[in-house]
Amino acid sequence: MPGKKARLKPLEARKQLLLAESEINRIRLLEEWSGLKGEVHHLASRVRAVGSFASVTAAVIAAFSAWRLSSPEQNGAKSKSARVSALLDSVRTGASLWAALKSCFR
Repeated sequence: MPGKKARLKPLEARKQLLLAESEINRIRLLEEWSGLKGEVHHLASRVRAVGSFASVTAAVIAAFSAWRLSSPEQNGAKSKSARVSALLDSVRTGASLWAALKSCFR
């Protein structure tokens, strides 16, 4: 009807308001979810960094222990094969230390 103004019934108006509020809540939830995902990603990268540092620390401690155990002052004269074995152990420890440091700075 051209001359009359369309009026919403109270129930229809309430329904439209609830739909609009639901849409607003959905958008806010998506924004919060996105922020939460960012925080979890940041936390995971921190945990990986701490794990890498722990790995490096363990490798350094192992290298120091191996060096102390293989020092000639404590064991007297060592055979050539024992020294080569200690050298190879040090190289392996150094390689694992390098890998841990490299992964830490990625």
